[in-house]
Amino acid sequence: MRTVSPVRRLHLAFGLPIALVGLTGVGILLGAVVPDRGGSRLPLVVAGVVAIVVSVAVSVAVMVRTAREVDEVVDRAETLRLACDERDRLDTVARSVGATIRNCADSAAVLDRAVEGLGSGLDASYVMIRLIEGDVAPVVRRWQAEDTPVGPAPGPDLPPVASQKLQELYDAGVSWYVDDFGELLADSVDPSDAQVATDLRDLPSRHLTALGELHAVAVLATPFGVGDTLLGSVTLIRSRTGQVWRSDEIRAAESVAAGLGPVLQLARLREAEERVTEELRSLDRVKEEFLSTVSHELRTPLSSISGYLELLMDEGEGRLSQRQVNMLEAMDRNATRLQSLIGDLLTLSQIESGAFTTTARCPVDLARLLDATITVIRPAADSVPVALEATHPPDPVVVDGDARQLQRALMNLLSNAVKFTPAGGAVGIDVTAENGQAVVNVSDNGIGIPPEEQKSLFTRFFRASNATELEIPGAGLGLSIVRTIVSNHSGDVRIRSQEGKGTSVTLRLPLLEPNRTREPSR
Repeated sequence: MRTVSPVRRLHLAFGLPIALVGLTGVGILLGAVVPDRGGSRLPLVVAGVVAIVVSVAVSVAVMVRTAREVDEVVDRAETLRLACDERDRLDTVARSVGATIRNCADSAAVLDRAVEGLGSGLDASYVMIRLIEGDVAPVVRRWQAEDTPVGPAPGPDLPPVASQKLQELYDAGVSWYVDDFGELLADSVDPSDAQVATDLRDLPSRHLTALGELHAVAVLATPFGVGDTLLGSVTLIRSRTGQVWRSDEIRAAESVAAGLGPVLQLARLREAEERVTEELRSLDRVKEEFLSTVSHELRTPLSSISGYLELLMDEGEGRLSQRQVNMLEAMDRNATRLQSLIGDLLTLSQIESGAFTTTARCPVDLARLLDATITVIRPAADSVPVALEATHPPDPVVVDGDARQLQRALMNLLSNAVKFTPAGGAVGIDVTAENGQAVVNVSDNGIGIPPEEQKSLFTRFFRASNATELEIPGAGLGLSIVRTIVSNHSGDVRIRSQEGKGTSVTLRLPLLEPNRTREPSR
């Protein structure tokens, strides 16, 4: 309903009474003077009447003109207010769509939310997003309003366009639009805001056909990307007669498109990262299965080899010459080394699969466990030869743990120390208790570790460069397994090493609480 300005209401209320008052005054004046028909005052009275009438008419005319001018100002103010409200609404739409797509988890959701937000926010009949695929840009996502001329059935997609056409628009930083196919530019649009299609013949016939099937009236296409890289374009179509694309609407669409590029690129990067991560997990699973299978397959024949070696060395098949004994001892050492490697591979497989746990805990005396471990490792040390020097207090040093795992950690540390210590060297190992912790220290005067490589010592399959140069055998799994075992027992591992002088490895494990009285395990 058209509003009536306060000035116009004042004019309607008081303009007519003022005129009536003026006419009444004229009547009174006439009544006062007309009876004297023979007198000479009539021309003077008539002149007065005319003056009054003219004055009233001029006043009325001024009031009417003033009312019209005020109405025009009010109308312009109302138009400006509505334009400001619409601009605020479009800004809100652009911000809302931008916030929505930024919260999407994947690229598919980004595209879905973008077409929905643009379609409903900009009163479009159709919204289509193209993505660059080589030399063309096909439609990959679309949205359709419920009240389109084609009804609820999905209308046709627009054909792919040449990527070069979109690249030209993107490089120029402009959009392409057309209004009503007859009026190529709406009066309300500033030509500096967008690129105008001045000739519909620029569009291939198949595009015109598709737009005709969609009953297109106004079409807007704006490209988007990241930096200098074009990713695609957004096309908005209106199908209702008389609709045009206003400057504010074009700017809102361009604002959403400008944010769509970085968000889509980020979503794609996340998805690529997830794909790579999943591929790595798949490779890890394959590797774990391979390690487990190979380890088990090697263990069975190795057990047979070790058994027959033991039988031969016991001279169960006849007396042996010294040369034969030496050969069998070498075979036994290598069989033991292979058995240790298989054990490491099995342990690594269990660690990576999550099956390597310390649920079978009991009190373990590390002093007695150390003596048992030295007994096992001494033949290898004597063959180098390397001296083993072990010390521990007379009282038990008891921790709560898995005896097999803890012995495996000690074995790995001692075998490493013996392996990396040249002939004539020494390996020292001592166990102490201090400040509520059991402390195990294994030191050698071997080849040491280069300073720049020490940070990688606990990495699986890592081997120091000097060990590789000296062709010292090993798989690079020992310290990684030691750290896992110690961590499972709530402990800590520290390494100090100096190249050419030796290495010291220190384990710290929490001592068992005093109220635990079960017999400690060896």
